[in-house]
This record gives sequence, C-alpha cells and structure tokens, in this order.
Amino acid sequence: MVSRKRNSPGVINDGGLMKERQKAKTQFQELENASEYCETHYYKNTNQRVPDLVAPNRFWKDFANHIIENQDTHNFISPNFIYATNNTTELFAMFALMDLPFNEQSHNINIEGDKGIKVKAASNFIVFKKEIKEAKAEIDTNLLSIHRFYEYNNPESKKKLKEFLTHQVYTCEVVVTNVSVDHQSFQVLWQIPEGALPLTNTNYQKTETKELRPYTTLTFKFHFYFPKTGKFVQFPTNITMNENVVATAKTCYFDVVHELSEITFEMFSDYIQSGDINKIYEFLNTANLIEGEKGFNFNDILWLLKEKKTFNKIITILKDRMIFNNEVWSYGFHHNNLEVMREYCQRNQLSINSYIISYSSNLINPSAEYISKLLVLYY
Repeated sequence: MVSRKRNSPGVINDGGLMKERQKAKTQFQELENASEYCETHYYKNTNQRVPDLVAPNRFWKDFANHIIENQDTHNFISPNFIYATNNTTELFAMFALMDLPFNEQSHNINIEGDKGIKVKAASNFIVFKKEIKEAKAEIDTNLLSIHRFYEYNNPESKKKLKEFLTHQVYTCEVVVTNVSVDHQSFQVLWQIPEGALPLTNTNYQKTETKELRPYTTLTFKFHFYFPKTGKFVQFPTNITMNENVVATAKTCYFDVVHELSEITFEMFSDYIQSGDINKIYEFLNTANLIEGEKGFNFNDILWLLKEKKTFNKIITILKDRMIFNNEVWSYGFHHNNLEVMREYCQRNQLSINSYIISYSSNLINPSAEYISKLLVLYY
C-alpha cells in the first residue's frame, strides 16, 4: 500500500506515487518498422553518380601546381575559380580550398584619377572587373529592339517627343521581342543619353542578362533628365549572344530646350507647359475631367490655385459643371473664401470640434470670436 504525504491541508504530494509507478515492469509494446538511411546521391544531383562529377579544369590545375611548388595547401588562391562552379559539390570544394577570409577586411583603396584604382590589400581577395569591348556584329532578325521615350508622369502618352525640356524627368522604355521559335538567352547593354543624369537608382549604363521564350516580348525602363540645353545622342541598346552583337535599336538624337517651340496639346501636361491660362480654362470647360481625359489629374492644377483670380475662375468652371474635388475646394481656406470653405465642410461632414482640431492654431483656449466664426462657417 502506498501512502500519500500531505504537505498542507487539501494538497497531495504525488512524488512517491510516481516513483513506485516507474518501478513497475514495462508491458510489451509492438515495435515500429525499422528504417535504414543511407546516402544515395550528391545534394541536388540525383542523376550524377559518376566519378567525373568534378571534372578536371583550370582551377584544379592551379591547385595541383600550388601543391607541387609549395608542398602545402595553405595560402592557395586562383583566378580560375569561376570554372569550378558547375555543381554544388564542386562549388563547396572550391570555397573550402580557396584561402579567403570569412570576414571582410579593410582594404586601402585609392582612386588615382585617369590612371585607375590602387588597392593595398589587407588579405587575399578577389577583384571583379567589367569592361566594354568592341564586338563583332552578326545581326540576327530573330531578336528586335526599340526605344520609346515619354514624360515620367505620362506613361500612357502616345505622342512622339521631338524636343526635350531641361529639368523634366523622362523615361526610356526598351522593348525586346523574340520572333523566333527558339528560347533565347542574351545580354542587353543600354545607357542613358549623353548630357543626361540618371534618376531613381538608374545607372549611367548597364549590362543585363535576359531570357525570352519563343514569340514573346519583354520591357524594362530607366529614367533620366537633362540639366542643360544642347543636342545630344544616345548609344543604341545592343543585344549580344556569344560575344557577338545580334541586334541593336536605332540611334536616338535629343534636342534639349528650355521651352518647347511647338506644342501639340496631346496631353494635359502640354497645356500646363504652354503657360497659356486661357487654354487651361478651355480644357477644364470642355474635357472629361472625371475620366482623366488626356492624362488630366486635379493634382496637376493645384499650384495654379495659389493665385486668387485663377482660383475663383477654376472654382466657377467646376461649379458650372457640377464637379467637386476635395483638394481644389481646400484652397478656399487659403483664400479665406467662406462660401467655398462652407461647401468643403458640408461635403466632408465635419463637426465643429473636429474642424477646430484640424485647422485651429489656438486649440487650448479658443476665443469667443473664433468660435462664432466657425459657427457662421459651418452653418
């Protein structure tokens, strides 16, 4: 018989009971099926169980020469490491043998003008160098490339730009099409126009590797602007395969000016750039503003509303057309136009308390005169 020890009233100590249970003989339990584990192939190489998984190449030749010359495997490094990356097994073997530090070291790097870069190494390291060389042209009609330029904020524009404005952001869209029945892998070299500066993490020039399935198209974009006027040219986008140029876009020329000599009014931005306020009034009177005709956006005219005369005219036009826009009506506060301010509050269903929080500069102790003005405004 096993007794239960009580430490305090109502609390049972089961420690002794558990020990007695553990002494009892374990009953028969049916064993699970045995499993045997063994390595059957290299990692992610299920079909490569052959001795030449790691084949001889320049890297292994360098390693053999290093052992023969130094009678040691230490301090080994080879510029031909790139040839030992054919599979995971070879890749790990190469990294294991290369005498490179696990942690980045502080190297002394000096740029010596046109002479290049001088590096004083703190440890073994690898330098990657890329350069552009003249390649043999073997134009192939299987790949086609074109450029399309448009203003950054008008990606749907269909007009062909004849002149480019200074300090205006432009986008170049490169379109590459594979018109063959074969899958194509190639390199694309592009650069921004001369005289331009890159924007939004765009490089001055870049080489990228791309792939295209049969009868498909890819596009990519880069952005730039011109800081000064002049006549400039852009190196055409080149497509290379096996170190041969197989396709090029047309060379593009840029006439950069401060003001456009001819305005086509194809987009609303053309009306803004023209500076003709009457043309803008005419557009606001006739265009489908709600649907954004010709790329119209109310945000594009907000800067015009700072002038009271222009604000009153645009408000009148929009009222006649029964068009309301929050941002436009908010400029009523800027011009202290009580009627427009009242309409803004009514449209947004603002209470007096929330209105004070939003617009009052005297939140703690608003004066009676201030409160009375708000009551007049809201009601």
